[in-house]
Amino acid sequence: MKISPAPHCFKGSKYLFAYTFTVHKPSWREFISYWTKFGFLSFGGPVAQIGMLHRDLVENKRWLDEDEFSQALSFVSILPGPEAHQLATYIGRKHFGFIGGVLAGGLFLLPSLFIISGLTWLYLEYSTTTNIDDVLDGLRAGVLGLILYTTYRLSIKIKWDWKYIAIAMTFLILGSVFSIPIIALVFIALVISYLLARSVQSTPSDALTWKPTLKPLGIGFLIWLMSFFLVFQSEELRNIATLFTQAALITFGGAYSVVPFVSEAAVGQYGWLTQSQMLDGIALGETTPGPLIMINAFVGFIAFQGFIGALTATWFTFLPSFVLVFAGAPIMAAITKNHRMKSALAILNVVVITFIAGFAIQIFQDLNSDTRLTQVLFALISFVLLIKTKIPLIAQLFLITLLYVGMTILIN
Repeated sequence: MKISPAPHCFKGSKYLFAYTFTVHKPSWREFISYWTKFGFLSFGGPVAQIGMLHRDLVENKRWLDEDEFSQALSFVSILPGPEAHQLATYIGRKHFGFIGGVLAGGLFLLPSLFIISGLTWLYLEYSTTTNIDDVLDGLRAGVLGLILYTTYRLSIKIKWDWKYIAIAMTFLILGSVFSIPIIALVFIALVISYLLARSVQSTPSDALTWKPTLKPLGIGFLIWLMSFFLVFQSEELRNIATLFTQAALITFGGAYSVVPFVSEAAVGQYGWLTQSQMLDGIALGETTPGPLIMINAFVGFIAFQGFIGALTATWFTFLPSFVLVFAGAPIMAAITKNHRMKSALAILNVVVITFIAGFAIQIFQDLNSDTRLTQVLFALISFVLLIKTKIPLIAQLFLITLLYVGMTILIN
């Protein structure tokens, strides 16, 4: 046991009472039990999941103090990939090394993989044979409202100035008007962020030593290479592996930054599914536990018509996520203090907002013309509910769907 001087405050009145508490390392039994339960109960997307981790592991179980949690969150926010999953992996690594990181991250996502695979099978079996068009239209309206809400929440975190506004408008026009592929826009954004970040004055704390990262990166690349070799003979699995590796490495800002990229490739390039099915996949992802990025398993399942496709999509989505956490953890403090890296990340976050906004525009264009205005109205209702109330995301989806179905029944 060690005593941590981390302050913790209760806001019970106008006074703040600070105290110190004991941070302790869990037993293996406690560790496995917690992450197993978390995998089945982690509904609500990354914001809710990170809130659960803070409540459980800082306030209740005291496996970390406030400073450790904040530093870990700052670290994973810089990495591409699913933020909540990377935070879980980092916490597991902190307590039990490599095995702990793999277990925490794996137990977080495995229940979701099997649940969403089962739901995808049911979706494929019954969505075309049962008259549930109104239910699916209602879900799509709720998802559109959620995407608008995500764009809004990300936007208010940006300290907008003329530079960020110009970048946002440029990328929105390039993507929505000129239809430049997202992967090309990402590389353009990386170049711009690098060039602009170089103008930021560096400090001694910005120094980075990359040597500790080389071994984990090398091992991770070898694992990826062997995995890719296993699926290489199947064109569909090879395409799934390629797409979701790219998605894992070039998408910043959380799960919703992945959606436009995956949608563009899965719908437009490969033709695995329709835009409406992509929205249905987001709805399934919102209503199941685990990382929201598990909608990739929905896409993989449909692309390969089975669980192997979902498993392949999941493996190539999360392998880079694990590798980046293990590679970056030894230099976490230096990464989170690097001013130039923070400046580059801020620019990338602006670009991510334009991708999500562009995806919302595309969804609007692809809605059924007969129901488009009604669905947009319900999407706006969903958006207002999410801003003005504390209604959980799952409850929002169910409520909007129920109201939409009820309205169509009354009209018809």
